[in-house]
Amino acid sequence: MTAFKTINPLQQSGRKGTRDVPEFLGKNNRVTFLLIIFILYAGIRLASFVFVFHERNLIIPNYYSELGISLMQQNRYSIEKKDEGLIRAPGYPVYFTIIYSMFGIKPGVALFLQLVLSGFIPLLIFFNAERLFGETIARTAALVSVVEPVSIIYSNLLLSETLFVIPMLASSLFLIEAVKRGSLSRLLLAAVCTGVAAYFRAVMVYMPFMYIAIYLLLAKQPAKKRIVYIGAFAGVFALMIAPWIIRNYVRYGYTGFCGIQDINLYYYRATGVAAQLEKKPFLDVQMEFYNAVPKGLSTSKEFSFYRDRAMSIILNHPLVYLEVAIRGAFNLLLAPERYGVYMLSGHLNSYRLSGFLWDRFSIKSIVKKFASPSPLILCILIYQVLFTFAAIALALYGVFVALRKYSYVELIIVLSILCYFIGVSSGPEADARMRIPILPYGLILSAVALNGLYQRMHLKEPVRKMQ
Repeated sequence: MTAFKTINPLQQSGRKGTRDVPEFLGKNNRVTFLLIIFILYAGIRLASFVFVFHERNLIIPNYYSELGISLMQQNRYSIEKKDEGLIRAPGYPVYFTIIYSMFGIKPGVALFLQLVLSGFIPLLIFFNAERLFGETIARTAALVSVVEPVSIIYSNLLLSETLFVIPMLASSLFLIEAVKRGSLSRLLLAAVCTGVAAYFRAVMVYMPFMYIAIYLLLAKQPAKKRIVYIGAFAGVFALMIAPWIIRNYVRYGYTGFCGIQDINLYYYRATGVAAQLEKKPFLDVQMEFYNAVPKGLSTSKEFSFYRDRAMSIILNHPLVYLEVAIRGAFNLLLAPERYGVYMLSGHLNSYRLSGFLWDRFSIKSIVKKFASPSPLILCILIYQVLFTFAAIALALYGVFVALRKYSYVELIIVLSILCYFIGVSSGPEADARMRIPILPYGLILSAVALNGLYQRMHLKEPVRKMQ
């Protein structure tokens, strides 16, 4: 008795041919499968909090929580003597405001509900993958996402990444449907979800340019209709983010959506270029940049200084910036999560924040710093490294499989989104945290590869055209 049965491939991905797939990846019991995935994803993360993380992640300073309290108690989105009201996008602090208004100031409740809500992430991965490559690959991607280590760590942290991924995946889902159906309503829903995601992480502010390019290139509509549709898309997205831009201008005289972009540009991208040119340690140059900021500037002028000075350095040395970005991309894709290691070890004081200077360490230096690290710490580090390298290798092979078995439309959509997030996140500040938006799409390509490998090992009859 075999554990597999033959399933009509037309029910799996709409492709022509006949092939075997595992029974548990078949089309039967779809709702049951999604429910199980939801429970497994959220349950593993809840279990990691109960048995591993405990309350260590609730005692660290959290500006998102402080902003949420300020908004609830004083109706003000700001912290005294800080620019956090300009630096932080408001979506996650508003989440704290809602939770604290209902249950009192209890970070544990906010974290618990975040862990429960995280169960929607594999469902959205499933629906994205299904629209692109069929249900079998969608089920594989959802299953693999359950055990992805970086998302397990960050779902247990009071940071915005987990809740950000939900509207982010919803936006790409509606974009895929808009491209394939030529649907204006789906495209407008993509604009709304992109706007919501931007309020959680400002990295989504420029994503509409990528979505517009994808729709113009791939939607099967007359050119005039496509232009009208993307105009409506751009208008809805602009309406979504306009209130916050207006608020920033009225309160600070700042003309952007979120000040963190200018800070990263100055203290990381431009600093990285200067450090490379001067052959100095990055942190030394970063401190020089900190001291170079004129004193007494208004908030708007200070952030304008960041932006103008950074752009001047980058534009004068584009090749050096490219080198810094490429190295940042490798760190973004390959570096293991280190903040969680410090948290798990109970040595949060060793992971210090001084101004804009984060003290980061590699695996080697962590092991060296803690002469006798616990087996748990080493297992988590090793598991992260093994999973990351396996996922990247599979994703690269998945591109090859997709080129052979699917149309260019699906692959262009996935690769475009991946390239966007890699491009905007690749700098000296890049780390595993910034990998969170990349993971769902990388796991989809990994699922394509796993499906291709399975077919090669278990194919019993050649692919043939249906009569």
